Parts: sequence; C-alpha cells; structure tokens
Amino acid sequence: MELLYSILLLTEFGLAVPIFILLFFIRAPYGKFLQKGWGAEIHAAPSWVLMELPACIIPLIFFLFSGKTNQPVYLVFLGVWQLHYIQRTFVYPAILNRACPKSTTIVDKRN
Repeated sequence: MELLYSILLLTEFGLAVPIFILLFFIRAPYGKFLQKGWGAEIHAAPSWVLMELPACIIPLIFFLFSGKTNQPVYLVFLGVWQLHYIQRTFVYPAILNRACPKSTTIVDKRN
C-alpha cells in the first residue's frame, strides 16, 4: 500500500508542473471561460460532488488498510479530514447556485 501511495504522490507532483505551465497558455473551461468542445456539460452541484468525492473516499481507504485504525492520533486527523471533506463534498453543493454548468473535462481532471 505504501508503494501505491508513493507512486500516486509522485505522479501527482509530476503532473502539477506541466499543468501549471499549461494553464498560462489555455483557459480552463469553467465559469466564464466555459467553451463548447471540452466535453459534456453537467450542472455545478453534481460535478462538484464528483470532483470532491475522491478526497473523501481515498484517504479513508488508505487509512483502513494502513493497520493503524486503532491509534487515536490517526483517528483524530482522519476525523477532521472527513468532517471537512464531507461538508465540502455533500453540504456545499446542496447550497450551490445550480445555474452554472461545468464541462466534464474539468470534473475529470480534478483530483
């Protein structure tokens, strides 16, 4: 599991630099920069849930397979993380302005 985590972490860091540079030359197609041809458009609330859901699920999976599920410090940090991301993933979209569509390309590319 640690090897998988290391590979995913290095991949994320490796993608960050080229994407950072790329975004100086193109505009990400959401909000006022939404353009046709970047994928299907879905409404903001469901796209937000899809975009943020991995931040709820993946840390929980890694925690459950870590073998440290009974240690209080790890439980506190996971609890704080989960509280924040459950609110961010499910509560915020419920109060979000539903009129703004997003391209599925943005939803797919967000971790």
